[in-house]
Amino acid sequence: MPVIHTSIEVEVPARIAYDQCTQFEDFPGFMEGIVEVHQTDEVNLRWAARIAGVTREWDAKITEQIPDQLLAWTSTGGTRNDGLATLDALAAHRCEAGLRMGPEPDGVADPSRVTGSIPVVLVFVEPLVGPEVDHLVEDLGVHLAEFGRHRVQLLVVANVDEETAGLAASWTEGDVRVLADADGALADRYGVTYSAGAPTAVLIDSDGDVGAIWVEGPGSDMVDALLRRVQRLASS
Repeated sequence: MPVIHTSIEVEVPARIAYDQCTQFEDFPGFMEGIVEVHQTDEVNLRWAARIAGVTREWDAKITEQIPDQLLAWTSTGGTRNDGLATLDALAAHRCEAGLRMGPEPDGVADPSRVTGSIPVVLVFVEPLVGPEVDHLVEDLGVHLAEFGRHRVQLLVVANVDEETAGLAASWTEGDVRVLADADGALADRYGVTYSAGAPTAVLIDSDGDVGAIWVEGPGSDMVDALLRRVQRLASS
């Protein structure tokens, strides 16, 4: 299916819009190409869609829910397809609803598929495992939760294959996603060099433009720098 990337203002409170977003089994009624969505339990979904005349199926898991603000899911098997729905209250009875849904491209993960509603921060780390990196990811995850996941999405990028990245994502604290950059193409795209003990952060605004690039040592200093830049971007 093609990538869906849209936003619209609706004359309902964010609570009502959010409740509608959680009704996955109703998606075929308003999403072109979606044949069926079956929610098997509180977090697991089974999708079927008609893509280029062929029926494709995949399993997905709800990865994040912030009532009235954000709902995210990612595929766990079958056709690769992730989604992110955001709600921004504009007034008591009006909100902006955003939806990003589509297949993750093969090879290097493309951060542009999640831009449009909220800024994205890519944190390039080397190595992927070790006490310093563990502390960095945990610190970022905790502070990001406090700051508000509906305001920025954090993606850790490592010079590893997809299998290793997937394993790392399963043990990172704060529900931080890990992207594989085995051939360094994503680092090259932003002019970043992997350097042990010196994570580099790239802040991408909602238009897909780079807002800032900076290098910090792991720990709270980097977290503080991240939050300052995101807040500055949000207020500009």
